[in-house]
Amino acid sequence: MRTLSLLFIGVLLFAAPADEEQKELDRLQGEWKVERVESGGRSVVPPAEASTLIVERDKFIPGHNREDVARVKLRPDKMPAWIDLTDRGGQTMTGIYRLDGDQWDICLARPGKPRPTDFQTDGGVTSRVMVLKRRQKE
Repeated sequence: MRTLSLLFIGVLLFAAPADEEQKELDRLQGEWKVERVESGGRSVVPPAEASTLIVERDKFIPGHNREDVARVKLRPDKMPAWIDLTDRGGQTMTGIYRLDGDQWDICLARPGKPRPTDFQTDGGVTSRVMVLKRRQKE
């Protein structure tokens, strides 16, 4: 009986992060407008064609190039919440995010760099912050 109880607890512990990830992915579905980008401690104006991102299931899709898809992996149980984006070539950018209503802030490290711990960029170019707003359906 004790073995069965331990097995049940183990299933709950491992299932919880996957359930939370799916709930968070559900909240992110749709089209997002890039409001602001910061890199190297400076604001960067994104080109007009790169101003939209789409989240479709577990895909992160630039609005201007629907072929340039990255896979999204979330860990909302972490503080701050973690996001990993893996491109078609297999390179992964690790990052953090926060979602507050219709605003989504993401801070991503360059591939091979450590995961950021806050939503700041330094004088170098090891990370990039994006502030996105949900596009309302017309």
